[in-house]
Amino acid sequence: MYMVLRVFSSVIHKRAFSSIWQHPKTAHLHFQDSRQYLRSLNCITLTQSSQKAEAKILHGRNNVPTLIQPYRGLWGWLNMIFNLVSKDRIREVGPDRACVEWLMRCGAVVKFKNYERWQKDYNSLPPGDFEKYRIEMVDCTDSAVMSVGFRHFQNCNEVRWVRLKNAMYVTDEAVAKLEYLHSSLQHLEIVSCGNVSDKGLMSLQPLEHLKYLLLYNLPEVKDKEGCLRILREAFPECTIEYPENVTGKNKQDEKKT
Repeated sequence: MYMVLRVFSSVIHKRAFSSIWQHPKTAHLHFQDSRQYLRSLNCITLTQSSQKAEAKILHGRNNVPTLIQPYRGLWGWLNMIFNLVSKDRIREVGPDRACVEWLMRCGAVVKFKNYERWQKDYNSLPPGDFEKYRIEMVDCTDSAVMSVGFRHFQNCNEVRWVRLKNAMYVTDEAVAKLEYLHSSLQHLEIVSCGNVSDKGLMSLQPLEHLKYLLLYNLPEVKDKEGCLRILREAFPECTIEYPENVTGKNKQDEKKT
């Protein structure tokens, strides 16, 4: 049990703050966010040695302890923990900030409204004034977002663009929870998500403001033509693409700088 807790604590901090080495002056601020998130979940008790390692970073020192690589079998369980919703954290920092932290813990990137640059580095997140930063675009390519985490989107009312690409944990249930974004979502891409079926595509119908929908490489969708017919009836003003083959970048792919 000691080793499991040690591994868990180490991987949590490595996943959320992989570039901590590059930002030693501000790393302790974001590391403290991670600690508060974990404690709000009540899912782990830090060992004495873990607390000492944590204290070194909270004090802004550079001698960060070596992180322990987890066994491959732990990844599914760890990813579930990364996706859990903390109501206390949402109350503390607001829905948009809590949602950003969830997305970036899971390997996604985001862009704030009225800002040009994509947020790729957890340590570059604004340390305060959370209400000023509203999520506008979300790219979950190769991320570990899961259905249980999609409730973070609730009350994030400015999200207009979402890409779910090669997200191995995205299921029909996760797609259905995009309904949280029904008042704002205009652009959606679901690509190479092997657990999304016809049922998941049918659950998109509440997204009344959708203007562009890209679907591609969804092997669990069995009745492609039937799904397209229903979606086109549901979204008469929406451009829907479900190509057989896609080469190069998506034409709607926006450059991240």
